[in-house]
Amino acid sequence: MSGRTRRFVRARNSEALSRLGALVVGFDEDQLKQAARRAQVSTYRSGVAMVNADVRSRYGVKLSALRGAYRVVSGRDRKREDYVAVEATGRRINLLEFSGRWSRPRGSNLKRQRSKGATAMVHAGERKAYAGAFVASIGWRGVSGATIKEDTVRRGIFVRKKNPAGDGKRYGRGPVRLLRGPSPLEMMLGEDLRYAPRISQAFRDLYTAELDRQIKLLIKR
Repeated sequence: MSGRTRRFVRARNSEALSRLGALVVGFDEDQLKQAARRAQVSTYRSGVAMVNADVRSRYGVKLSALRGAYRVVSGRDRKREDYVAVEATGRRINLLEFSGRWSRPRGSNLKRQRSKGATAMVHAGERKAYAGAFVASIGWRGVSGATIKEDTVRRGIFVRKKNPAGDGKRYGRGPVRLLRGPSPLEMMLGEDLRYAPRISQAFRDLYTAELDRQIKLLIKR
């Protein structure tokens, strides 16, 4: 999946206001627009926290790895309808950020204490071992093969690429591949979109609750 952000959840002003029909009677359009704007601001602050909490209840990803992955934005659709929406990045996250770890073999006789591979916990409570994978900090040496370029060094869980001989074996030394887990977008929706209806409804409920609070503040004035 690409690194582009995707907007998938929308909560429209008209939808929220219709659910609060009994409260909006007696207020003019300008007052309702002001309440909607204030509700948007509150949703900006709490919407990302809600998505982060939902994702981390199902996945073993570190909170720091989700920094900047989600954001709440406002806009207007083709029907000139105002809305607030959640955007998420589709860039897959370094597998090390999913509680990745590796017990490196000790001693000189590696055959006796060979590692089974690095492990990670993509789904909460389900730790998985990746055969032949290891944790390391690896950088690019460039075409010349000289000193590693510091700005390219990346720490993560790697596995050596398979050689082209066709025997299925991996290189003993040489080319490696960085392993990645799901993207923030995939985690928010679920791999098979199973969580999309739930998160969509939760976001709409959040926006409606914020709008409800703003309208009740108008009533008290």
